[in-house]
Amino acid sequence: PITGPAETYCINWEPLPLTAEGSGGQMTWYQNAALTQITDNLPDVIEGTTTYYVTETVNGCEGPSSSVEITFENCDITVPTAFTPDGDNVNDYWEIIDLDAVYPNNIVRVFNRWGNLLYESQKGDYSSNPWRGEFEGSSLPVGSYYFIIEFNDEVSEPRKGIVSIVLN
Repeated sequence: PITGPAETYCINWEPLPLTAEGSGGQMTWYQNAALTQITDNLPDVIEGTTTYYVTETVNGCEGPSSSVEITFENCDITVPTAFTPDGDNVNDYWEIIDLDAVYPNNIVRVFNRWGNLLYESQKGDYSSNPWRGEFEGSSLPVGSYYFIIEFNDEVSEPRKGIVSIVLN
């Protein structure tokens, strides 16, 4: 059989089923090169790289195996501690790098020191409308603001912290 491509996933993502093409026979997936540990076609979510093997049985004869490597990485995001929304097109918004890609169900909330909600992102779509240091269309003053990032992946705890607006 011809296997699908090697894949790399973040540890908190749900992997796609393993795929293989052949001549229409029965595909059997294995967890070891000796072809003694049969598994289903869903990769085990284990950090690191795992090689899976597949054979095709046609008319009662099992052919040679093919393999595919599946990698799970501990992906992380970059959460800046400050930004400068001064209109110079450099760091004018709070850019949380890779947030939507790594945590597709995220929700970001920003609060002032009294706990009032200043910003809330759409679920899984922070990058199309990131926080620009504003509340109801008005620029906020220099200061520290509190944030909570809900990852909504049933694995990761929310990230809480402080982001500062810095101006000249």
